[in-house]
Amino acid sequence: MKKQLNRQELAFFFGQLSMILHAGVSVLEGIIILKEDASGQEGEEILAGIQESLEMKGILWESLKEAGVFPDYAVHMTEVGERCGTLEEVFSSLASYYEREDEMLKGIRDSLAYPAIMLAMLCGVLVVLAVKVMPVFNQVFQELGTEMTGLSRAVLHAGTVLGRYASVFMGLLAAVIVFLVYLCKTAHGKRLREKLLLLFPPARKISEQISCSSFAGGLSIALRSGLDMEEGFLLVSSLIQNPEFLKKTQDTQALLSQGAELPEALKQSRIFSGVHARMISVGFKTGQADAVLEKVAEECQNEADEKIQNAVSALEPALVAVLSVMVGLILLSVMLPLAGILSGIG
Repeated sequence: MKKQLNRQELAFFFGQLSMILHAGVSVLEGIIILKEDASGQEGEEILAGIQESLEMKGILWESLKEAGVFPDYAVHMTEVGERCGTLEEVFSSLASYYEREDEMLKGIRDSLAYPAIMLAMLCGVLVVLAVKVMPVFNQVFQELGTEMTGLSRAVLHAGTVLGRYASVFMGLLAAVIVFLVYLCKTAHGKRLREKLLLLFPPARKISEQISCSSFAGGLSIALRSGLDMEEGFLLVSSLIQNPEFLKKTQDTQALLSQGAELPEALKQSRIFSGVHARMISVGFKTGQADAVLEKVAEECQNEADEKIQNAVSALEPALVAVLSVMVGLILLSVMLPLAGILSGIG
């Protein structure tokens, strides 16, 4: 199975096609231009496959589907745009959508990078103290005719265990790294990661904001592409992975089946509330639903980014404080008894 294009690659592909179509160039000629400008062999092979399929069938969305590297949402939106004659608008909207998604994920990664480094440093300092420093102090205590007690003795024993079973702990560390890669790089791992993050209330709120942004942005594209409200809603609902948000979309679908209008159903199911719910209601009444939904998507993304930054801002000093306190307690548990012994000798 081929690896799907990432969000940055999707944004570039659809953005380039949108500009090509805006310039009056046909889709087939645009694919040929992109293939000639492709920098890597893999990209060139993908575009060559799309070109070959397009020349045989003349249907772009089928060519993208056969390539096997485009998400179902992008393929379906291309199909809608092709049938409605709005490919340029669809490609422009898809490019903006994937750019927004990519920026959001980059923001999350950048925000979590420093706390992750701090946590690794904390663990590294504690391991060095336990394995290298504490045995030296223990030898000094033995030469003075006494032994470590309390916290210092516990840290010494932990360091002894770490040193004795170093290969086992290295294997466990390697397993943790492999598990983290699995959570970040595979489809099943990402779904599991979502479930694990939902166990923490702050992460649950941020995940819901991100889902809200993706939902509003996707629905905006669907409506702009010519889909009716209910069909667009069903399509975009398939993008959601957050279980709690997915439950809300199911509640909305039930309200729609009972004859409720989409804005009212979205409000009753609490997908959107407050100002956002009123904005969407006005947008549907004035025929500007797609523009309003795009604005809501941007605001939800900004809210998610702000929550992430606030969480990271609180996490960084907490990690520094924990590191300082733990190292200080360990050293004090050694130095105070040692100072008492030396003063008694004096």
